[in-house]
Amino acid sequence: MKKYSCLLLCIVAIGLIFLSGCASAGGSSTAGTNTIIKADSGQALETTDWKPTTYAIVNSFEGVTMGVKEGTVSLTGLTLSFANSSDKQCIYGDYFLLEKKVNETWYQVPTIMDNYGFHSIGYDLPAGGNGEWRVDWSWLYGKLEPGDYRIVKDILDFRGTGDYEKYYLAADFSVDERTKLTDLPSMVMIKGKLYQDTGKESDIKARCGVMDGEVTSTVGPFAKPTQDNQSNFGSEYGYQFVDERSVDIFMNEKWLRFELL
Repeated sequence: MKKYSCLLLCIVAIGLIFLSGCASAGGSSTAGTNTIIKADSGQALETTDWKPTTYAIVNSFEGVTMGVKEGTVSLTGLTLSFANSSDKQCIYGDYFLLEKKVNETWYQVPTIMDNYGFHSIGYDLPAGGNGEWRVDWSWLYGKLEPGDYRIVKDILDFRGTGDYEKYYLAADFSVDERTKLTDLPSMVMIKGKLYQDTGKESDIKARCGVMDGEVTSTVGPFAKPTQDNQSNFGSEYGYQFVDERSVDIFMNEKWLRFELL
């Protein structure tokens, strides 16, 4: 009788363990994992594990604003406009982060590489001043899918060496099917020829300080340049010829390589 009692207890215990395992498998996400579930009409349920935003407070720097320049959004980049109507001296750098809104919540867009960094450089935004900053995120995020996004950047209220306060600015933008279908890579026309962004920085270490020319006009990101010294990513960028097929363009304190189409 004692043997049968032990056997019965073992069977009950195994059954409880099995039921517990089934309940766990049918439940929600495990601890520490944030699961985004999106159900669109006529589409299969899609589940993606993304991290939620860590920026609960943005755009709290009084008198300092950041927005997306109209007509510059593409699948791989955009141009930001800064305005400083305060009496503060501001500095911002190359750091940025992309987030996507899903079910009214912001989530960090996953990067396509694990180990990366940003150039240690500062751009001045003086009191009463304005500025523009062009970003190409293809190296970090690839091409974006349709949806509502925002770009987050940090900016300093700089009072002196070691004396500053950091704020975070965010600017919303959208990517739709039109953007996806008509998006073009960054291009520039110089001397009647079209050059396309390679997505790489120039490999030239030493160069003369004299520019061979300057990009003086721009078209939208969905159009090809049609005039000399015209681009679809902005203007007032100097350039130098590398060889018959390549040109380096100086943007955001970096030399970017463009090659002949």
